[in-house]
Formats: sequence, C-alpha cells, structure tokens
Amino acid sequence: GDHAYGYTLTANNTAFSTESLDVKLALKNADKGYYSVDGSAKKEFANGDSVKVGEGKIGNSKVTLTLYATGADGVETEQTYTFKKTFTASKTTFSAKSDGHTTAPESGYYGTNPEMQLGKHKTISVDGDLSDWDSSMIIAQGVANDDPRVYMPSSMHEQPWDAYALYSAWDDDNLYFLLEMANTTYITSPEDNFAASNEARPWRNSIPMYLALSIDPAKQATGKAVGTNKDGSVYTNPFVWGCTNGTAKDGGTGFTTHIDTLVAFDSNNSNGGASIFKADTQDTDGTYMFNYDTRIPIGVTSFQAQDNKNGFKIKYANGTKSTSIFGINAPKGSRVMGDNLDMNSNWVDFFDEGYKNSYGYVYEIAVPLNTLGIDRSYIETQGIGAMQILTYGTSGMDTLPHDPSMLDQANLEYSYDPSTSHEKEDIDNITVPLARIGALLPDTEVNEAPFEVNFGANLNSGQSAGTPITLLAESYHATGDVTYSFTVNGETVQNSNTDSCVWTPSADGTYSIGVVAVDANGNKAESTKTFVV
Repeated sequence: GDHAYGYTLTANNTAFSTESLDVKLALKNADKGYYSVDGSAKKEFANGDSVKVGEGKIGNSKVTLTLYATGADGVETEQTYTFKKTFTASKTTFSAKSDGHTTAPESGYYGTNPEMQLGKHKTISVDGDLSDWDSSMIIAQGVANDDPRVYMPSSMHEQPWDAYALYSAWDDDNLYFLLEMANTTYITSPEDNFAASNEARPWRNSIPMYLALSIDPAKQATGKAVGTNKDGSVYTNPFVWGCTNGTAKDGGTGFTTHIDTLVAFDSNNSNGGASIFKADTQDTDGTYMFNYDTRIPIGVTSFQAQDNKNGFKIKYANGTKSTSIFGINAPKGSRVMGDNLDMNSNWVDFFDEGYKNSYGYVYEIAVPLNTLGIDRSYIETQGIGAMQILTYGTSGMDTLPHDPSMLDQANLEYSYDPSTSHEKEDIDNITVPLARIGALLPDTEVNEAPFEVNFGANLNSGQSAGTPITLLAESYHATGDVTYSFTVNGETVQNSNTDSCVWTPSADGTYSIGVVAVDANGNKAESTKTFVV
C-alpha cells in the first residue's frame, strides 16, 4: 500500500482535435514524480501540475504519456496513458433551395451524401447477408451512441434506436435500402444488461419505422393525413401513424423539408397495415396531405413466411457493415446536449474499444419502383430524396440524414417515466436536406472541400537534441500528384513528392516546423507548428 504512483485527472484515451491537450497530473504517496511523452527524457512534476500533450504532433495519431514515481519503499512505479489527437478534413457539401430545407446538413462526423455518393445501380438480394453492399453506397452517415437515451443519466437500460448508416441501390425493378443500427451499450454501459444484450434488438417488438422520400420535389407534405370514413365523411389526422380521433397520442413527425411519400413499416415486420402513403391531396394552404384512401399496402400477409404485399421485402439480422463505428465514448450522466457536434468530444472508433459486428442490427429493404410510380430512368435522371426515421412508438428517435429535432428534447423527462427521455413523445419537425439517390436537384450548389494538409511530427514536442524526428504530411482533396516542401525555422529541408522527411535537431531550442503542399492544379495548403527540443 506504500507504493507511490502518478496518475492523470484526464481520462485515458481522451481524444482531442486542438493542437494540444492540457493533462492534469497527480501523485499518491510521493512529493514528486517524472513524466515522459512519446519516450522523451524524463521531466519532474509535482502534484497538480499539467503537461501539454499533442504539441507539434500530426493529427490522427496517439500520444503516449508515461508517469514515474518512487515512494518511501524505494519502489519506482510506471503508469502509461494514451491520448488521441484527431484531424478531420473538411467535407464537400451541397444544398438546393428547392428541397424546402431550413437547416443546414449536420457536420462533424455526420454526413449527407458523403463524397457526393448517390447510391448505385445494383441488384440486391434481400436476405440479411450484407455482402451485396459496400461503403460507396452510403447516402447518409450517422454517429453511434447519439440516440436520446444517452442524454438522460437513467435511461440507458432501454433499447437503443441508434441509426448509424443508410445505404441505397436500385435496379430496373426495386429501390433498395440498408439500414445499419448500432448498439454501443455493451461498451459505454455494460451494467445495463438488458440494453447490452441481444434482448435489445429492435425486432423484439413492433415499432413504427419510416423511409421518407421526395419523389416530386415540388410537393411538400406537413405530415398531416386525410381519409374517408365508412359513412363517406372525411377525417384528418396530424400524422399518419399513432393518431386517435384526430389527435396524436405520443408525438409524431412533421416535415418542413419537402417529402411526399412515406414508406411506413415496423421493426419486426408483423404489422399487416404497413403501407406506402402518398401526399396526393392538396390542402387549402398549398401543402399536401398523405392520403389513407390511396395508400399501397406493403404489410405482411404471413408473419411465419415473412411474405409482404405488393412485392415489398424486408429482412433483419444482427450484423454491422461498417468497418469503423465512430461515436462519443462517455459514461451515462456525463453527456451534454450538443456534444455530438463538438469535434473535441471524446470521439472513438468503438471497434478499438472492443465493439463486435454482432452488436449491430441491419435491415435490408426492397421497395418496388411500381409502388412509387417511378422507374430506373427517373432515379438516374431526376433523382429522389430519402431519409430513414426510427421511432419509439410514434415520435422520432433518430434519423439519417441526422436532424436536430431528434435530440432537441432529449434531456427532458418523459411524462410516463421520469427516468427516460421526453424525446419519445415530442413532435419532431424535419428541416435538414434529405440524402439524394441517383441525381442531385437541378438547383444544387456544391461547396467543394478545399485542398488541405494534416501535418506534424511523429513524436510529441519535447524530445532531446540528437533525436531523429520524422515530419509527416497527409493530403486531402488533392488533384493529381502533390509536392511537399518541409521547413524548419523557415529553411527548406526537403522538397519532393515524398510525404515525410527526417530532421535531427542538433541543439536545444524552440523550432518552427512546417510544410507547404502543392497539388497538380497549383492549389496550396500549408501548416506550421511549434516543436521544442
């Protein structure tokens, strides 16, 4: 018990996107200790001192901090901590005014049509086997561990409704989707043993799920639905699902962004009333209402056979297609609203933390083109918009592309059970652009990501004179070959197509290290950092 040791007050594996992170150091059973960063010579520290990690280092690399302490018993202990310095390149984004959106697509780790991907022409077999799909078909990227539960300290025991990626494809007959859902509870909250088990699978019960489509970009549905009673009288509901006598029971989903078709089904394909609803009835204000009378039934005819009406196909399975699952690794009670858009949150690839493919859930879906009133040529020349909506009952819990309404009430209490989130019963209004499939809208304005360079040393600042330091550069959004001019204190040390160079400082001092990268089109990207020897 008399051993001395040093420890950090900043969590091991913390990620940061700034140039450096201040890590607070502490000691037990000793007045002084020593630290080393990335193998540098040991330096003394006292209880409460801070050390900068990351300075001078390239992004997307790990920094190793080792603490040494010796107690009255003469034993030296050694503790090692790792921190992750991240670099996220800008993304090419686009928007079209004609789609009615009023909120920009969410950025950071979220993506709408990443790399301008619009899905692919391909025939998919709807069988729960993911080998037909690849990452080039992702039309909307989400993040893991961002469902409303995580913002309530006591609701992690519930099932996650956590959309991670939406893929799309089409052929002459069908429009195909792959919905990929994550369950990171196994890692962030393993003590919640219902949610951190396959009992939390979404097909455990019948929960409404939607694909919201924009086929005719001129039409805007608000979410309202109209139908005819047996006696010929007309009724309206504020939403297509979960209404009784014209009143929404537990929230619902409405739309500002233009949507005119809802493919409404359920999470275990047991609902015989699942349907495609079309907004084909104009309201007095010019918006469109979904029509119950013209709905196309796609519900199951035999639950055992999993046979659906009108050629609709759905198959669910445990699995994960993505090779990385990015999200914020933070225990319950520590999450704050808005952290999902903060690049300095503790972002991790959950696979690095022990995530397994079998933790995730996937849905393969085929929607026959004739039920949508379009053909392959329409998808490839006009394009359509799409969004996946996961609900809990009737209110939205997660969408792809991600919409801010999914988390706007996440930290408020649910009226039936104060331990869980009000997000289960609020009314969500979708305002972000949909993902596009096949083609962009004619009035789309594209904002190309700039040529950028991630630059830094292979070792943290603070190394000894005579230590070889490798300067590294990674280019993003370059055209053709790139030349890299590496500099130390403004003097060029190497100018070539090689993206690294070795520099061995001969004297102590504070140096300025830098790179100027130039691509084949003459675009220039530069970066400089401070490096202490």
